[in-house]
Amino acid sequence: KIPVNVSSNEPADFYIKNLRTNLTVKLNSTTYEFSLYGKTGNYDFVIYANNSNGISSKNVSFSINASNPINMTSCGSLISPNTYYQVMNNLTGPFGCLDWTEIANNITLNLNRFTVTGQGAWPITSTCFFSTIMNGTLNHTVANGLAGLDIQFGESCLFKDLTIESPSHGIASATADKMTFENIKIIAPIAVFIDNSNSVNMYFKNSTFIGSRTGIGDSAFVHSSESDSITLEEINFTNYTNHIYFQSNFQTEYIIRNTDLNYSNVVP
Repeated sequence: KIPVNVSSNEPADFYIKNLRTNLTVKLNSTTYEFSLYGKTGNYDFVIYANNSNGISSKNVSFSINASNPINMTSCGSLISPNTYYQVMNNLTGPFGCLDWTEIANNITLNLNRFTVTGQGAWPITSTCFFSTIMNGTLNHTVANGLAGLDIQFGESCLFKDLTIESPSHGIASATADKMTFENIKIIAPIAVFIDNSNSVNMYFKNSTFIGSRTGIGDSAFVHSSESDSITLEEINFTNYTNHIYFQSNFQTEYIIRNTDLNYSNVVP
């Protein structure tokens, strides 16, 4: 791994540029400490900072000599495609923890039954393409409207054998297509928040959603976008006032298979 320490003389939002969008990695801070994980190759990494005074950037060039699997012992950015990453211990980040852009496509991230904790933001935030994330726990600790698993952009990823705990949102998805979630347990006031998306196709199978607050009006699925297709197969809802909540009059297709969906709990 390559340790990186970025500092700013005034608070700023730090982000990494994607081909299609920007991946935010830390908000309103003067420092960003992280590690870069990848396999053998030469790299040029650029980190950006943005605030009311404008945008600045800093780049670093380096080489890595490592082969699959890549062992991860701290939070950081995944920078190599076609790579098998495996977590070797519990990870905790003071803001978020693990992130990657679409450059790191076709990867496998095996949490190895460990817990990834984001103390101020997402344990995982990514633009996920043709990848598998599996086998562990994501723990977001602050009720600040952010999610345990944040998918900012992507296509054709599999998330399986995960527990996601958050006092805000379990999963947040924006402009992500053909995402599959299998054997997922979410404990959160909002299990899945679908935000500002176009053509989101999500498939949930053999999963459990548990509302973490009693009598507050929690919702398993919340839509602030339209043109979505959601498949629910063998899903269990517990302690949710609303199974599905639409923030406006959106047209959304739900395919229900072997799921006890209470249609009286669909709003509006």
